[in-house]
Amino acid sequence: MAELSHIALYKWRGSLLSEDGVKDGPGRYHVAGGAPAVYFADNPVTALYEVGRIFGARYSTVAPPGILLSVRIQLAGGVLDLRDTKVQSLLGTSRQELTGHWIPGTVAPTQLLGETAYELGHVVALQAPSAADPNGFGENVVVFKDRLPAVGGKIEIYDPENWLASSHSSGAKSRTRR
Repeated sequence: MAELSHIALYKWRGSLLSEDGVKDGPGRYHVAGGAPAVYFADNPVTALYEVGRIFGARYSTVAPPGILLSVRIQLAGGVLDLRDTKVQSLLGTSRQELTGHWIPGTVAPTQLLGETAYELGHVVALQAPSAADPNGFGENVVVFKDRLPAVGGKIEIYDPENWLASSHSSGAKSRTRR
C-alpha cells in the first residue's frame, strides 16, 4: 500500500477525494470534463507545488483554501509507470514531454496520453514525474477511481484520530486506530 499526499480544495470538503476538479478545467493528464482522475503526490511538498502550479502561484503563499490529506492507496495492478524510460520509449514520449510546459489553448501530449490510457479500460493509474517540483524529485500518481474495484484497489484517508467523518461521498474511508 502506497502512502501519498493529496490536497482537496475546501469547496470539495464534502467529497475529499472527488474527481470534480476534472470538470473545472484541464490537468496534466486529463482534458476538462475528461477522464475521472484524482491526483496524488509522493510527498506533501510536491502536493503543494502541484496545487500552486494549478493556480499559477508556484512560489506564492496565496492559494484557495485546501485540505492536505495523507492517504493510503492499494493498487493491485493496472499502473502505467511513466517514470520508466522503457515505457516512455514504447509510448513515444520522454521526461521532457511529461514535465514540459503546455501551449495554451491546445491539448497537451500528456493530456492525450492520460485520456488514451483511460479509454483502454484496464489502466487504473498513471505514475509519473512531477512537473511542478523544481527539484525534479517529486512524483505523482493519477488514479482513475472508477477503475479501482476491478483490481481490488482502495483509497483510505489516514485519520487515526477520526477527525474527519468516517465516510465521504467519494467512497473513501477514514482509517481509525484505537
